[in-house]
Amino acid sequence: MKRQNQPGNNVQIIWAAALILAGVAVFFRIPQVMPQLAGMWQSEITLWAFRICFYLMGILLIGGGIKKIVRYFHRDDNENRTNTTGEGNIDSDR
Repeated sequence: MKRQNQPGNNVQIIWAAALILAGVAVFFRIPQVMPQLAGMWQSEITLWAFRICFYLMGILLIGGGIKKIVRYFHRDDNENRTNTTGEGNIDSDR
């Protein structure tokens, strides 16, 4: 596993922040785009389907970013705990 000071882990945090920002941007963009979509489609059911899909996409983006951040910090906590107690990887003792 990668350690905290390696550059690969910083990319994961940046990617998680980008996911969260993209999800928030979707929430702000939906009210601006819906009038344009209303001009293309006259059906209210279609507009509601688009709205639901866009909000679901925003929720999934935000959730994915939060999940990456939680796993990043949870993994670091687990590595620190096993390294300080001396327990952990049995193969390293051989």
